[in-house]
Amino acid sequence: MGDLISSFYKELYTSEGTEDMASVLNTVPTKVTPEMNDQLLAPFTEKEVKEALFQMFPTKASGPDGLPAHFFQQHWDVCGEEITEGVLRILKVDNNPSCINETLIVLIPKVSGAEDSLSTD
Repeated sequence: MGDLISSFYKELYTSEGTEDMASVLNTVPTKVTPEMNDQLLAPFTEKEVKEALFQMFPTKASGPDGLPAHFFQQHWDVCGEEITEGVLRILKVDNNPSCINETLIVLIPKVSGAEDSLSTD
């Protein structure tokens, strides 16, 4: 019985092939016009990055850095250019998003009188 059921569904979802796929596709109505396609393929703009950030709810889901959208919205004049540049760089198809993992680590001593142990001499 199990083999019969398995066989039925394997045959049900198996393509029998199509000889002239172009004629089949020509019967499907076009939903995306050439103008719509041009708009969809256009590069992202600085304006779109800012609009997207400012449409986010200010205190929802903080980013990996722990800062919510509110921080960036309030301090856009200070960090907007850098945020926009990073977002646009990641959205480019030819760019690897691994750059988002680049970071600068700063160690803050928790004892008074700490000294720099690295010598630049």
